[in-house]
Amino acid sequence: MGGRAKPEDEKRRIFVEIQDKWMDKAVEVYKEEQKKLPGEKRLGLRGVCKLMEERCWKEDKTQISLDKSTLTRRLNGVPSQAKSNANGGWLTEGEADAIINYANQMAREGWPLSRRRILEHANEIKQAHAEALAAWKKLEQERKARKAEMRRTYLEAVKLWDAERDAARLEKRRVRWAKPKQGKFEKAIPRPRKPEIGGSEGEDELQAEPDEEQSEEEDDD
Repeated sequence: MGGRAKPEDEKRRIFVEIQDKWMDKAVEVYKEEQKKLPGEKRLGLRGVCKLMEERCWKEDKTQISLDKSTLTRRLNGVPSQAKSNANGGWLTEGEADAIINYANQMAREGWPLSRRRILEHANEIKQAHAEALAAWKKLEQERKARKAEMRRTYLEAVKLWDAERDAARLEKRRVRWAKPKQGKFEKAIPRPRKPEIGGSEGEDELQAEPDEEQSEEEDDD
């Protein structure tokens, strides 16, 4: 049985990755060409692009078209759009996929979709996540403060009990109260997740984040 066909968005992403990979190779090849001695034949921008297109077809079985103007920009340090987005672009990959899913859904339902509406939806996604994240950070700070206070109170109680135990040993009597036990800490509050690929409205938007410290219980001596 044959494998399932890749969605168009995934095909497009794979193609862009392959094209970026060979453009990066073109940058390196062009730099090497410039190191040749005077009199040696050098490949120019167009020649390097053509060579990389041929190698891409041979190795990746993908037909690409590399532009010499794009190669010039790469040589001048201008990153590709994909890399720019990956290195702190306006939208994360998950948010970008959420926008694509939204656009596809609107198209299937026959609703008109403008660039302005897409930007509005993108802002809604980022704003909602930013607000949820800010609220989560505040709640987590409060939880950790309560946890620190519980720990401080517990350690003070243990210190008093240690003193009582030592006194009881000297006086050859029983300890007047049981050794304090550390109560269970509140669990970490789930951190809001960024929009996921293929996510749908109403899907659980929270993901549990493990707490660094575990609750402790002390055994009686």
